[in-house]
Amino acid sequence: MNNPEFKRNLWLEFSPHRMVAMPVILALLFLAIILSDRGQTAANLHSAATSLFIFIVWLWGLRNANAAIVNELRENTWDQQRMSALQPWDMTWGKLFGATAFNWYGGLICLAVAAFTGFAYEEPDTLMNLLTLVSTAVLLHAASIALNLHSSRIEARIIQRGGMGWIALFILFMLISSSHHIWSGYLINWWGMQIPHNQFLFFSSLLFAACAVFAAWRTMCNALQVRTLPWSWPLFAVILGAY
Repeated sequence: MNNPEFKRNLWLEFSPHRMVAMPVILALLFLAIILSDRGQTAANLHSAATSLFIFIVWLWGLRNANAAIVNELRENTWDQQRMSALQPWDMTWGKLFGATAFNWYGGLICLAVAAFTGFAYEEPDTLMNLLTLVSTAVLLHAASIALNLHSSRIEARIIQRGGMGWIALFILFMLISSSHHIWSGYLINWWGMQIPHNQFLFFSSLLFAACAVFAAWRTMCNALQVRTLPWSWPLFAVILGAY
């Protein structure tokens, strides 16, 4: 945890008022659902907690992850960070989880409610579905950071217009639309194996989340002018082809 970039983002994201406001607002929302319930409290709370997680961590978190790079470049503070002694990996995870720390703070509350209510009314594969939400969030945040770092080396005007977060948002909607298709069938036929749809979605999101984090680290290496060998793109092409 001895990461100055991560600590700096925590100082920017958290304040006593925000730390109190998030659980209070969520508690009021959950209380309103309980009071308006008509017999399916656990199922309604589970659905609401999942939807709130998507809004707080996926959408709002994507905006903050996008701003982690865009704001630095707009305010001309990125060169100062590049000249710091931080290693690329420290800078990567410091921005990835530091800029979105407040979103994860609210998201963990939603996950706790979703897990408790999911187990309460015996929602099938509750744990795996929630882990899929988490891995997809990491995928979106890391992809946004990687895309912004890469685009900043090519065209500065892209950053002035808000960065490349809209592409990660497009990935989000593609994931949602494809998940509806995946969930419509019971088994997925993949390389001759019959895989349950929820397992396929979980391992897919986990694989591409790892690829996105690796991409963010590699682009951070290039941004900090750390010499790397050009093997990452061929490896990703092989992984994508096999997938």
